[in-house]
Parts: sequence; structure tokens; C-alpha cells
Amino acid sequence: MDTKTLNIPPEVKREIEEFAAEVERLNRGKVDPEDFKRFRLQQGIYGQRQDDVQMVRTKLSTGRMTTDQLICFADFADK
Repeated sequence: MDTKTLNIPPEVKREIEEFAAEVERLNRGKVDPEDFKRFRLQQGIYGQRQDDVQMVRTKLSTGRMTTDQLICFADFADK
């Protein structure tokens, strides 16, 4: 996905890249699962009691989003 097209601010892009890198470290066994749990909770990703279900809390810098952003968010949630 082209982050420039989505107008993602550089600091948010950095957070996304850091999260992806930490997931990769977890998958390679380079980070303890409990350490990753603390990390993902700080990022707003919460496990649920159902298998393969997560709750994602989003942060909106202005508390608002455009229609296109909401559609992207809904598409992400569907996947």
C-alpha cells in the first residue's frame, strides 16, 4: 500500500514500520512472547477470549477521519 497516497504522517508510518519489525522479531523467536504482549498492548492491539479474534483500538490525532480513511479501516477490519 502506498503510504504517500494515504497521506500517512511520517510519525505514524514510523510506528507502523516499528510494529511490523517487532512482529517479525516475534515470528523469528527473537523476542519473548510476554515482551511482545506488552508491546502490542501499548499499540492498542488486545487479544480476545475467542480464537483468532483481536480488538484494535485506533488513535486519531484529531479525533476525526475522512470517508476514505473510514472505508480503508473497514476494509482492514474485514480482512
